[in-house]
Amino acid sequence: MLALEWQRTLSSQRTIVNGITYYGPHKWIICLVGNGNYHIKQFLKDNGDQLRKQDQLSISVLGLSDLPFSQTEVQNMKDLTSSTFEGVFVNLTKRNRSDELVKQFFASLDVYPSEPMPILKETFTAS
Repeated sequence: MLALEWQRTLSSQRTIVNGITYYGPHKWIICLVGNGNYHIKQFLKDNGDQLRKQDQLSISVLGLSDLPFSQTEVQNMKDLTSSTFEGVFVNLTKRNRSDELVKQFFASLDVYPSEPMPILKETFTAS
């Protein structure tokens, strides 16, 4: 996964402002998933320890599908996002309040502005 490899190249820096210690930059990977047929369990098995050890790394997943993901797929996505600093999972379907949920999902990114904000595009297909 290119985004995870790139995140590993960033070193955290410590800054003290008004007596409060901050660590940055905050590193966030946003995944847009079209269906739940990805091997999240294997990814976590291979990378879970590294994810938990990385300071300030979050992975959030936005599932875009006509039908809700299965309970197993949802649990796998939640396991992935919760293994990081403050990742979230949302599954949008036609029945959801998509505008409201998308605003909530992306609002957290505004808290951690950075310059420049790189975009890495990577496509996976389910096997």
